[in-house]
Amino acid sequence: MYASKLMSRRQLLEIVRSHFSRSNRLQALLRLQRLISEVEYLKTHHAFGYSYSKRKMVAKEKVGGYWARQGKQHRWKELTFPKRRRGRPAEAWRRVLISFLGFEFYRGTGNPPTRGATNGSPSAFQCFAAPILSAFRIQDREGLVREYIKERRKQNPYQLN
Repeated sequence: MYASKLMSRRQLLEIVRSHFSRSNRLQALLRLQRLISEVEYLKTHHAFGYSYSKRKMVAKEKVGGYWARQGKQHRWKELTFPKRRRGRPAEAWRRVLISFLGFEFYRGTGNPPTRGATNGSPSAFQCFAAPILSAFRIQDREGLVREYIKERRKQNPYQLN
């Protein structure tokens, strides 16, 4: 059934009890359990690609190669799948986690997720999301919430600016 390395069912139940009304608790608990297990899977497999030859998710697979000329030498360079861009890889699981936490918060309380006040006091959404975000070892929780709320307020979330 539900087995998570990050949070126990009792911890989730305490979070749900402290933030949601009585009528929404059981369904919210079940949805949060499913969310955490799916985001755990996404986190562990975020850099994987599906290999049709092996019929499973793989981190790296040789798919061929080519001869590269380097000065007077010819060198065989292997091509691997999935290709990785230079720089820090984008981790979509963080955005999935915070957006579904925002959805659950809105569904459970009826209030949209907000940021904390300028004097440093956290909002109700930040208090709700903090234990779950810390279980996933997310360092910049306030920045993630800020980015989510900025994106949520856009009319078209797919626009660049």
